[in-house]
Amino acid sequence: GCTACGVPWDGKEQIFRNVERPLTAIFEVRRAAFTCLRRLTVDQAYGVLMRSKGYGAPWSLCIILLVAAATILTRFLPFILFPQGKKHPRIIDQLSPLLPPAMMGLLVVYCLRSVDVSAPPHGLPELIAIAVTAGLHLWKRNTRISIGAGTVVYMLLVQLIFCITTHAVRRFCGALYCCPCFV
Repeated sequence: GCTACGVPWDGKEQIFRNVERPLTAIFEVRRAAFTCLRRLTVDQAYGVLMRSKGYGAPWSLCIILLVAAATILTRFLPFILFPQGKKHPRIIDQLSPLLPPAMMGLLVVYCLRSVDVSAPPHGLPELIAIAVTAGLHLWKRNTRISIGAGTVVYMLLVQLIFCITTHAVRRFCGALYCCPCFV
């Protein structure tokens, strides 16, 4: 049969783990005066999934092609507008040293925007990963090594250490909770 992959909804807990389960049913939910469940044939289920209301197969292909074209355009446009050997505009030369640190600051703010320091694990995985990233960058001055190591440390902390801690806290508090780590 088919297998469904993805991260289950886990409310406010922010403990994500990619899971894979056998696909046993597909439900289409519509607003109606009454509720009725019925088994669909494979053709009917395919029709529900690929209904052409913006998400059907033809629209999906158009969206994929447009996204691919926009990605290619953004990759090649700077080389077309500013060919090698041609003098760049003064504003480009002034902005070029400022943009990398500004982008890194923007990414840090984006990554930390949903950290809840009032609930376990109180932002500790993020803080430890930032410290590892900053420490390695100050030591080695290699962006790839520092970001790569910080990412690996963060994922190990979230998937192995702090997931178990959060699960133990939930069990200790008596809350009915199923941590996706143990699924």
